[in-house]
Amino acid sequence: VKNKKLVFLLPAHTSPNTCYAIVDDEGKPLLEDNMGFKITSIYDYNQKLRERDLSLQEYNRCLQNQKPYADRFKNAKHNLNQNELFNASTCDRPPQRAIPPFPDTICGSYQQCEQLADDSCIKSLVDAETCGVALSQTNVHSTITSVSCGALLASLNGNNYGIGSGVQDAITGYLDQNVKEKINSGEYGDAFLIGVARVALTYFRTQSCKKDFTEAAYAPIETWWQEKDYIEREPIIAQNACVTLIQKSNAAYKDLNDNKQCINNLETRVASLSKDVEIAKKAVSQPVACTF
Repeated sequence: VKNKKLVFLLPAHTSPNTCYAIVDDEGKPLLEDNMGFKITSIYDYNQKLRERDLSLQEYNRCLQNQKPYADRFKNAKHNLNQNELFNASTCDRPPQRAIPPFPDTICGSYQQCEQLADDSCIKSLVDAETCGVALSQTNVHSTITSVSCGALLASLNGNNYGIGSGVQDAITGYLDQNVKEKINSGEYGDAFLIGVARVALTYFRTQSCKKDFTEAAYAPIETWWQEKDYIEREPIIAQNACVTLIQKSNAAYKDLNDNKQCINNLETRVASLSKDVEIAKKAVSQPVACTF
């Protein structure tokens, strides 16, 4: 009791919307049985307390971010200063390396390589057929003569004779032998069908030969074009990489400054709200009459 007034210290969870009664030690109401009052000032206190706590949480978050932001900016600045193209606030473009001379190849373009492949593969086909016809006059099985011709021609042309080529030559010889046997036995229809398969295999081998020859002959030229293209783009790539480091450094600097501003602003705001909370906590409420 103070100056004929009842003074209550209210807990923070006191609701401003609840109607309260005052009772004495015996439980008798001070006011009429159905009369009470609401505590209006507690609402303002709770609002300011909540606002202060939220600002304090944000302030602590900014404090925790300060070191990571500072380290990130330090690393970004270090990486930028280590780049030899960085010049004060810009990035220089380095000089271009010399382009190597055009390779000394058997053909100068893809079209020329294709034409050379046509000539070479057709010649190999003719030589193989000629060899096969010559050996067909012997009593040796066509499978053996076909493989023998393939190996012989590969050796004369300085090429490797692999298992794949041997298998294809063996199949070709096997088909030739079957054609001869079918013709000798009068089975011309079967001989025709086997002959068609033999022609199809020869066509496939010729096309495969052209493709492999063209790609092998053009490979040094293709590699040269790729290297030339990279050498011409290399200075721009290096300059862009340096520019990216500038952008990362600027972004890190902005984040660091924004976080510093967050700390400064919220530090002031938390101090001001803390004062408001203390004032609201001590505020005298003007009771509002209510009934139960």
